[in-house]
Amino acid sequence: MSSIIDTKFPADEENNNRLYDMAVTDDKKIWTGGANTELKLLDLQGNLIRTVTVSCFGVYICVYNKQLVFVDQDDQAVKKISEDGTVLTMFTTRDWIPFGITDSESGDLLVCLL
Repeated sequence: MSSIIDTKFPADEENNNRLYDMAVTDDKKIWTGGANTELKLLDLQGNLIRTVTVSCFGVYICVYNKQLVFVDQDDQAVKKISEDGTVLTMFTTRDWIPFGITDSESGDLLVCLL
């Protein structure tokens, strides 16, 4: 273990506000998503840099083309956060529920569908 970072997602059952996923940016910052509608950007010391509110839980996230990308299971869509914090739909998955997301070394965006 190289360091411990307070992700601002307390893991207690009373508030059910757990951290579910995180993604590291090129400039060594960490996006976090969990059991609430906030996606948080932190530095490696745990300082909160930015919070973006979305309409769904931030369960599955990744950094793709230097932008935060996440799945919205309610809308059955893959969305991204623009530079100004606007949430933009990249594409919908129609009858499929997006259940995970990552990028590949070749530059592809991979989405797990149910």
